[in-house]
Amino acid sequence: MTNPPRSVKNLNSAVTPLRAVALLCAALLFLALVRLPIGYYTFLRIAVTIGALLLLYHHWTRSGINAWVVLFGAVAILFNPLLPIYLGDRSLWLPFNLTGGVLFMVAAFRMPAPHTRADEQ
Repeated sequence: MTNPPRSVKNLNSAVTPLRAVALLCAALLFLALVRLPIGYYTFLRIAVTIGALLLLYHHWTRSGINAWVVLFGAVAILFNPLLPIYLGDRSLWLPFNLTGGVLFMVAAFRMPAPHTRADEQ
């Protein structure tokens, strides 16, 4: 059996669960830029808070308190569903949704791919 081309190996190793969470949160935040039912925004708060807390924990355990930990902590506080922050008008949330989506996208693509035994050879 032949080995897949190197580009396919890199693509497969690039999709990690944490990267998938970051990309999902980014997609959900970008989708929130259009007008949707109120139930979507409740779901968005839950999903983004969980995603932010997972990424916060990941960065904190790897390198202690840094800019990523502070940024994802702020996102978790802003979007938390337990003690929600109400900004009133939907248009006031647009910059936060856009900025949060960009933050999750940048985090997803800055995460190093996990090393596998095949990469060490």
